[in-house]
Amino acid sequence: MFKQEQKKKLIAEKKALDAVTVFTECDYKGVSTPIGEGDTESGSGFKSIIVPAGFSVETYPKQNKGGFKLTLGGPSDQKCTTIKSMVVTKV
Repeated sequence: MFKQEQKKKLIAEKKALDAVTVFTECDYKGVSTPIGEGDTESGSGFKSIIVPAGFSVETYPKQNKGGFKLTLGGPSDQKCTTIKSMVVTKV
């Protein structure tokens, strides 16, 4: 129960930022990186993402915007996914 509360607090804190936050591991673990507007590529990929209000993110499971596009509008989060490229837009 304590870990769930910590996770909820982390998500709330990241949703309050003025940037999208991505993580190298599922469940919001590993290295976290804030991402601003624009295109982003990652060879190793991101495994979880937190999108604050005011942002829209198009995520792709392959580099160069390859594969099935998933669009996330903020505020939202994905605790386990595969993202190798994305487009972040401020709305």
